[in-house]
Amino acid sequence: MQAAIKVTSPPARPVVIYDGDCNFCKLWIRRWQQTTGDRVEYIPFQDASIASRFPELRRDQLETSVHLVLSDGMVISGAEAAFRALAENPDADWFHDWYRHSRVFADISEKAYGLVARNRRIFSFLTRLGWGRHVERPAHFLVRWIFLRGLALVYLAAFVSLWVQIHGLIGSN
Repeated sequence: MQAAIKVTSPPARPVVIYDGDCNFCKLWIRRWQQTTGDRVEYIPFQDASIASRFPELRRDQLETSVHLVLSDGMVISGAEAAFRALAENPDADWFHDWYRHSRVFADISEKAYGLVARNRRIFSFLTRLGWGRHVERPAHFLVRWIFLRGLALVYLAAFVSLWVQIHGLIGSN
């Protein structure tokens, strides 16, 4: 939902303002940070710098949903803010495209966002039940390390076996 708010001092890069006391919000903000990298700044609305950086934003507004302050000074909130922030990663911009091009998808997204925002404790519990304590994408460093070394051992065994048998397999002629 496009807010009728525009800040007078826009940030250099988009800023997501979220509830830093909400466990559900903190979990998913970590995932978003992983998705967007350094293209988006994330600040809890409890941070003292918010009032001085964006005096146009009232605390009671910030408590109800996530807000995104864009580089042009426009402020958006709710599901649109979430999709727009994630769209800073070119690989994750398709949700924002759906939101912009489908009124039905946008309406359903906003209603679902409102439901989650009003019931954050329940959804925090469901998130932990489904994903555990970490919702970040797994890196699989250990699995990758073990797999590559195991594959190297298989190749080593194959070439040592070939070296031992090559004379008998090919023969002198």
